[in-house]
Amino acid sequence: MNASLKALPTDQLIAQAEQCAHSTDDEGDLYWDILYALHLRSDRQIFDTAVEWCKSSESCLRALGADALAQLGCADRDSPYPFGSDALPILLALLNDSETEVLCSAINALGHHAYNGFLWESSELVEFANHDSADVRFQVAYALGGPQYDRSDIAVEMMCRLAKDDDYDVRNWAIFGLGAQSDADSPQVREVLFQGLSDPDDEIQGEAAVGLAKRQDTRVIPVVLKDLSRPTVANLMIEAAAEFPQPQYLVHLEELLAANPDDYYINEAVTKCRQLS
Repeated sequence: MNASLKALPTDQLIAQAEQCAHSTDDEGDLYWDILYALHLRSDRQIFDTAVEWCKSSESCLRALGADALAQLGCADRDSPYPFGSDALPILLALLNDSETEVLCSAINALGHHAYNGFLWESSELVEFANHDSADVRFQVAYALGGPQYDRSDIAVEMMCRLAKDDDYDVRNWAIFGLGAQSDADSPQVREVLFQGLSDPDDEIQGEAAVGLAKRQDTRVIPVVLKDLSRPTVANLMIEAAAEFPQPQYLVHLEELLAANPDDYYINEAVTKCRQLS
């Protein structure tokens, strides 16, 4: 982050945030640098300003307000997210907004809050899991991760649907969240992950393999074994081998270890597989 932003008085930082939100120029990096500087402060003035932004007639400011509330005070180790409880009803109200950019910011902010213990009902996002905008659906996949999975069958159902989405980014994040971040386990979850092994994208295949390995599903074994025998092995397949170790993986893993003796993940997989042999 730009050190000069971190040193700015709060009034000036707020003014820069508004200016950047209004800008039609390509200032994406600056926008997020300013937000990061705002997030580092546990400042009532920033919270109150963000609340006013969320009420603005301008969609760019409503989105800015949600983005600001998303992680406000995240650097405060004694009381992270000091405004978390107060921000939740404001963010949930923004789900009624008609603008896609505002919906994306609000849903993303809800995801950050859930990850930090400020939970909300997953049913709030049901209608957005089928939204016309892939950007909105992606934010739903993000927001439903972590704690939301493990307390809500509705969240799991939505994620199983998003894991089959036509959009790569949506599908990728949903498979990652469902497989690696979630402890949810059912025949439906396993079938969605198994189908992910046939995805045309290598990363999604790997995320699906990790998810199945985490659930000790034996259908993943031949897939991991085949990948380990290739000249170039995906890191996610090595992770899957460590998650559900098998003695037959060793011959390939030891070759990889000889070529990469300091690789943490290969060492971990080899150690776990050796314990079984």
